[in-house]
Amino acid sequence: MSGKISPFGLSVKIKQWWDNIDHVSFILVCLLISIGVILSFGSSVTATEDLHIQNQFYFVYKQTAFALIGFSILIFLSNLSIDNIRRTTIILYLIAFAILVSILVFGHSAKGAQRWLKIGGFGLQPSEIIKPCAIVLVAWVLTRRIYDKEFKGELLAIALVALPISIFLLQPDVGQTLLLTIAFVSTFWIAGIGIKWIIGISGVAMAGVIALFSFMPHVISRWNKFIDPNNNDNYQVERALDAISNGDFFGKGAGEGVIKHLLPDAHTDFIFSLATEEWGFLGALVLISLFAILVIRGIHIASKNPDPFAQVAGIGIYTLFGLQVGINLAVNLNIIPAKGMTLPFISYGGSSLLGSAITMGLAIALTRRRPVSSILGI
Repeated sequence: MSGKISPFGLSVKIKQWWDNIDHVSFILVCLLISIGVILSFGSSVTATEDLHIQNQFYFVYKQTAFALIGFSILIFLSNLSIDNIRRTTIILYLIAFAILVSILVFGHSAKGAQRWLKIGGFGLQPSEIIKPCAIVLVAWVLTRRIYDKEFKGELLAIALVALPISIFLLQPDVGQTLLLTIAFVSTFWIAGIGIKWIIGISGVAMAGVIALFSFMPHVISRWNKFIDPNNNDNYQVERALDAISNGDFFGKGAGEGVIKHLLPDAHTDFIFSLATEEWGFLGALVLISLFAILVIRGIHIASKNPDPFAQVAGIGIYTLFGLQVGINLAVNLNIIPAKGMTLPFISYGGSSLLGSAITMGLAIALTRRRPVSSILGI
């Protein structure tokens, strides 16, 4: 009996968890998950038409199932102590990296990229999982020098990010590469590492960008479509812009969008365009505001954390999340070339939703209020 938790003890733990997390951030995440499920009702129709699936609600059922699993993961991770955050991210990082390597041999190819491992009817994209884990581990390595002056973790931190990035480039997945690189440099800077390291890493990153344009034809192709759309096939982005324009101020109404039937990937990469057509400029503004409040508030709370590791990791995680949102919105608005980047919690996809749940579960855990004694004991 001593190893079991009584209903009273469980209620006490739940109350302690609720009292110590940031309620606004948690509610915002729940709203975003709910919006993703709601939008799946409109996007599932077009997706099932394209794939010749008879059940129009096929993707609604799957998105709802992913949302429930993701929410459970979010709750579990948000309960973790600082030490268990470190242990959990190490385990997830190693598992995700092993899957990344196996994809090079056994992976499923789609649209010229080999990024998924097919498990039954589910396509797992481990890049969504390894990104937040890499940022947390980088923060851990870089802040160890506060407690151990002899510890030099810069090269180890670089290796933690360079390993998955090398696999991303072999897939190839330029979008995830750029996202993780920018988030890594930001975390490096936040950790207070010397300017020489920042300049050196930035220099390597610039050389990498030049190499991408020199040796990856599909990168050049996407860039040409972006800068010269009149002489290149830019169908997806043009339809996305049509959908946004067709939404006007108040939108066509839930499920009433028409351009979405002409827009490939309306349920994934271009879900924002679908949402804008149905909910209008006003609905799009509300959606963007939810993301903006979540990211800005998260960074603000993390910056006040007395624990250096939780502070750096929290800011890094929210930066990673915000960058992914920004990249997806920029692609939908034709501000940058297409990247194949999903909108967290909103786009259809199990890997995307579970990766977002892991990211925000860790973020909420890192920004939880803790007794000073527990911080000093780390």
